[in-house]
Amino acid sequence: MLKKWSKKRVSPQDLALLALLLALQIVLSRFLSISAPSVKIGFSFIPVMLAARRYGAVGAAAVAGLGDFLGAILLPTGPYHPGFTLSAALGAVIWGLLLYRSTAWWSLTAAVVSQKLLCSLGLNTLWLTQILGKGYFVLLPGRVLQAVVMTVVEILLGALILRNPTVDRLLQKRF
Repeated sequence: MLKKWSKKRVSPQDLALLALLLALQIVLSRFLSISAPSVKIGFSFIPVMLAARRYGAVGAAAVAGLGDFLGAILLPTGPYHPGFTLSAALGAVIWGLLLYRSTAWWSLTAAVVSQKLLCSLGLNTLWLTQILGKGYFVLLPGRVLQAVVMTVVEILLGALILRNPTVDRLLQKRF
């Protein structure tokens, strides 16, 4: 997976698609999501999932990490914390490692569950304790509910999108 990026230059077409996915991630995250101080529900995972499927861990991490950073700088919804950018990039690496060129149910389920447990419930809850000044276990119940709901949504939407023959052809097409 990483070999593709280390020995080959990124084509202008791939760069343009990554930029498009990055812009879509920012729009979905900042404008089309429901945010509360400790919970966020949205569809910004879709461009990251598509980048993970096509470009693997590096491309997905670039879309997620840059999307979080640029979104926080250009369109802030609260204080910027670099931990959220780290979580976004790490979650995208997980997606990229498990979804790169794969549409299997087990792969999608493992990617979503791993990302939710490690990044959403683990790291993001830790970052929220630092920002909000509340205890980890005080924030955890609401975050568990959000994680369960979003796990189901991400697996179902991910399966619909990734297993769609048209999307699959577009993701595998070499321009």
